[in-house]
Amino acid sequence: MDTGIKTITAITAALMISATASFADPITFEDVYAAPDNAALNLAYANQEISKGDLLSAANALERLLLSQPNLDSVRLLYAKVLFMLDDKAAAARELDVLKGRSLSPENAQTMNRLKKQIGATS
Repeated sequence: MDTGIKTITAITAALMISATASFADPITFEDVYAAPDNAALNLAYANQEISKGDLLSAANALERLLLSQPNLDSVRLLYAKVLFMLDDKAAAARELDVLKGRSLSPENAQTMNRLKKQIGATS
């Protein structure tokens, strides 16, 4: 794995850990709106909204995050999962296509392959 991929993987992992551990209070859209470049906050908000079942808000937060940091592969994979749950299989497949050829962690590669099979089985 080259240094650039290792760096991106490390940043993504740090964001995922930070997003799940740093925000004890519920995050509002106003919080995210006030800090649109705060990746950990956007990711925590997306995870919060997923757990509440508000997939549209989660998708919006993940899309904003990917617009500013398109190489966050774990975030893109989560975005693809959310799009699939929203029954937007074509958009989910497009996001998975972006990940083709990228050096994913074994867990992310397995998740991507599982999601590809689900998309193929339901389309």
